[in-house]
Amino acid sequence: MTALSDHRAGPRMAAGEATVRHVSSEAWDGTVAGFRDAVHEQTAVYNATRWGGSRVSCFTVERAGAVLGGGVAVTVRLPFLDRGLSIVKFGPLHRQGAQAPGDTLAVILRALRDEFAGRRRHHLTVTPLSGPDDAALWEESLRAAGFAHLRPAPDPARYLVDLSLDLDAQRANLHGKWRYNLRKAEAAGLEIRRVEGAEGLDAFMALYEAMLARKRFDDTSGIGALPALMAARDEAIRPDIYLASLDGAPTAGAVIGRLGERAMYLFGATDGRALAAKAGYALHWHIIGALTESGARWYDLGGTAGDAGLHQFKKQLVGRAGAIVDLPGDYVACDSALSGALAHGVHGLRGLAARLRR
Repeated sequence: MTALSDHRAGPRMAAGEATVRHVSSEAWDGTVAGFRDAVHEQTAVYNATRWGGSRVSCFTVERAGAVLGGGVAVTVRLPFLDRGLSIVKFGPLHRQGAQAPGDTLAVILRALRDEFAGRRRHHLTVTPLSGPDDAALWEESLRAAGFAHLRPAPDPARYLVDLSLDLDAQRANLHGKWRYNLRKAEAAGLEIRRVEGAEGLDAFMALYEAMLARKRFDDTSGIGALPALMAARDEAIRPDIYLASLDGAPTAGAVIGRLGERAMYLFGATDGRALAAKAGYALHWHIIGALTESGARWYDLGGTAGDAGLHQFKKQLVGRAGAIVDLPGDYVACDSALSGALAHGVHGLRGLAARLRR
């Protein structure tokens, strides 16, 4: 494990109550699993693969010699201007060990604002991954640190399975329709297992690529980062791949990140046989069993992108004991009206391009 105090990564920069230290990608990824709120969107390897290594800025925030938090920002310099954009998605991370003092998150955010929006003169966007117990903390801390709410999340609802239940209680918690479909899946002769290394990656990608060819949708999932995640030097970053097979061939697969206490459904794939076999029901139930034993607190099923059928599936799986939480969207800080106007222009062009691709 690489120490976060690696001074070769960059100097400290004063930021009021705390300091921001830039650290190497290797140092950050070597310690990210120590945060209880760690997710793959806050690893250097994921962001470097998806956005390019030159755009990745890893940092810690420290006070009185102690690391309060840290994260990864994706940064873009605006040509011919001493300005830029920085985006911290699903961060910064701030939960370590026992519950931190209530003002810690605000201190971290204020330090980031002073560094990125102040010293660097960037338009800084923070997109929190709030949960059932900290939505108010995020909102209060962001506003206390000088951030303003820019826009709501486009697909805000996240569906969280409560992994504190034992499996008997979890099964009783399922909606009756979901439990009925699970019984049908259990009678379908599916074989479900975790498949490691290159074998799992190759099998999942074959299933995923066949699904893309069959469904012909515009994929913006970030699946291109999966090979790099599976090959990450730090084992904790490598996701788990689960495959459900029918008659000896994979029919459904899932990639699960379990860096922190919130396990994440990162990617999924099915073939044409999965629906009739109810493979998704058996696959998710198997994953819940494995995650319950791992000590994770929540299983985040992700969003639905407006798909009513997917909403029903996830809502019934979450049941009464789980939670459906809305992500708050983007919060911003910038040092001038010019930075804000330039950033709004860039975001507007990006949105137009996305609409034209549909």
